[in-house]
Amino acid sequence: MCGIAGVVGFGGDCSRYRDILGEMVDSISHRGPDHNGVLFSDLACFGHVRLAIIDPERGQQPVGSESESNSMWMVFSGEIYNYVELAKDLEKTGYKGPCSSDTEVLYEGFKRWGVSFVKKLRGMFAIALWDPIQRKLWLMRDALGVKPLYFTEKDGLVAFGSEPKALLASGIASRRVSLSGLQTLLSVWPYKTADQRVFSDIEEVPGGEVLEFSASGRKNWSYWNLAQEQKELNYEEAVAETHTILEEVMTMQARSDVGVAFALSGGVDSTTLAFFHAEQQISQPLRTFSMGFTRPQLAFSPSAFRPDQDEPYIEIAVAALDSEHRHFSYDEEEVWEAVGLSLRSRDLPDTGDLDSSLLLFFQDIAGRGVKVCISGEGADELFGGYPWPQKDFDKREEFPWSGLLGLWPGVFKDEVRRGLNISKFETELYGKIRAEATQFLDAFGDNQQDRLESYLNLKVFLGGQLDRVDRASMANGIEVRVPFCDHVLVQHVWQLDMKHKKGDKAKQLLRDAAPQGVPMEIRTRAKASYPTLGTKMYQRKLEKAVIEMLADRDWMMAEWLDHGNIINAIEGKVMPSARPNVWMSRLLALHRWVKEYDPDFSDVF
Repeated sequence: MCGIAGVVGFGGDCSRYRDILGEMVDSISHRGPDHNGVLFSDLACFGHVRLAIIDPERGQQPVGSESESNSMWMVFSGEIYNYVELAKDLEKTGYKGPCSSDTEVLYEGFKRWGVSFVKKLRGMFAIALWDPIQRKLWLMRDALGVKPLYFTEKDGLVAFGSEPKALLASGIASRRVSLSGLQTLLSVWPYKTADQRVFSDIEEVPGGEVLEFSASGRKNWSYWNLAQEQKELNYEEAVAETHTILEEVMTMQARSDVGVAFALSGGVDSTTLAFFHAEQQISQPLRTFSMGFTRPQLAFSPSAFRPDQDEPYIEIAVAALDSEHRHFSYDEEEVWEAVGLSLRSRDLPDTGDLDSSLLLFFQDIAGRGVKVCISGEGADELFGGYPWPQKDFDKREEFPWSGLLGLWPGVFKDEVRRGLNISKFETELYGKIRAEATQFLDAFGDNQQDRLESYLNLKVFLGGQLDRVDRASMANGIEVRVPFCDHVLVQHVWQLDMKHKKGDKAKQLLRDAAPQGVPMEIRTRAKASYPTLGTKMYQRKLEKAVIEMLADRDWMMAEWLDHGNIINAIEGKVMPSARPNVWMSRLLALHRWVKEYDPDFSDVF
């Protein structure tokens, strides 16, 4: 796992960015504490920071040479899990060089097979390639968009980086926010598509796409997308094939020269992955980690998303796995103090205790000498685990999670909401993505409501979840692997009849495809979402901070807020659809971001 940054000039000499490249690299040094490297020419500057996972003695980046004009340059972040199999393909072509790292295999593969080699990769990655002869730059990202990759095009230059902070550090990207960027922040954020930018100058490379830049402009092409045909498998066949693919995925994703650990929640997702690994890796003790709060009984109230607590199930899983386990508990003060760190890890408004507690969790895991952690992220999106409120399919005009997880519109005055067209923006965005889904809905004969929700979960909601995990883990120099986001597995499950996933219980297919050793209590456990602080003490902290924020007149949105409505909500006279710690956390995050990052809203007003 690593971080990448660079600048390429198509309109002339970009050597003036050599010093600036150092600032870009420094800004993402947390992503790669083991090594950093740079490569310069008159037209290109590439930088890399490395977290050494595969072959720590080799695999340094950038790859390429300043002195060889025919040498392709490459930097990449992530892991290529099938590099062993690809190395064998290289050997068949006569390649005699070392293939002990995925970096070497990736570089030689692109040299031999060109950019289309990306189709052969199974992994999570963000890659930049520069051909000094053709004077072309390619940026590409893994199929599901697990690893982030941002870029800016301006004045004949293309700058790229693993996080927005690298582009802001370059000076090439400004802090300007467009109207659509502001509408995104005030409505759907952080569950958005790659083409929804907040900073006007900073774009994202979409998952499954390659972007080609040259002096004549930019071209985009897609190398992967969800299939438009259904697999004709009965349920038993679907279970068997799912089990086989999961075994294969876990074999590949266990490859590491520094050992792996597991984030364990006591749910079927993380426990299933840990059991697959335990079956394959009997020579080394299994390390597992979990998190919660110091007074879980006070921080918990049953809901559709969290009907029970994790701790009893974690104990069952640990006993069955016989793992070396460590549980971390955090109190309200610790979580509160970490909120500012989560903002800086994201460069954009965070999600309050959801972000800060995860940041603390990875910080503690890193403190135990762990560099690689496997997580069950993506299983709910893939197998249908979220209990979203069901609304009439033909009348829905909003995302299933709207109102539950976002910024409550009622914090703004009516005239502000109307002036910014916040509701209209979300409705039109939902309509646009639903229209994109039509091609997939028409190709399948199963339940279209469930199929649409599956599409929305994979194409929109998952991106916000992956961003959150990436920033929290990489801020602490930890690589998180997400086997449920393997594109071969995703394609297989997507192509199955929806009734295979909608059995007697949500995620029935995964429950039945799990290894036999998974305890029945966990195999049948209902979905329990990531734990949040629901204590009265934490809510009082939020309420106090919101009231203090209302007194702050020195920020751009101060005059937009409906003070009366906000106070009424705090006092229980108005009931927002989102829980108190959700809508207040989002409002405070917006305030912190405006104050700390000083975004430029001149394009909006």
